[in-house]
Amino acid sequence: GVQTIHPKGGAHTLKKCVKGGGVIALLVDLSTNERKLYYPFLGLKAPLSLTADRLINRFNAQAYWLCNVRQKNGHYLVKLKKLSPKPLHQSISENVMTPIDQSLHMGWYTIQAHRLLEEEIRQDPKQWLWLHQRWVDREEH
Repeated sequence: GVQTIHPKGGAHTLKKCVKGGGVIALLVDLSTNERKLYYPFLGLKAPLSLTADRLINRFNAQAYWLCNVRQKNGHYLVKLKKLSPKPLHQSISENVMTPIDQSLHMGWYTIQAHRLLEEEIRQDPKQWLWLHQRWVDREEH
């Protein structure tokens, strides 16, 4: 029951899915050349894709972060966390609210997801294997 949607021409298919009450699972890790933000990840500046944020904002969708963790018995524990909606303002004191930087506002869901991923990695680094150059910007290749 899973359909893979190719990035080229996939917007129409995604829109139809969301409007029909469907669920989209998005696996985007590395940044694209044109739509990204830079944010610290495990202590180093990393380019992050804004694809998820763009889709969430465009379709007013609810975002979740999902992670599976291998247990000692060989089974997997699946963790699911609802990501909070992006704030329009941030509190700098009890009584003062200031608009959030627009670049942070656009990447709000991406930043939350990467914070959760970083937390998982720090809790149990043995669970993770990197097969790509995470901190290298695609434009540098």
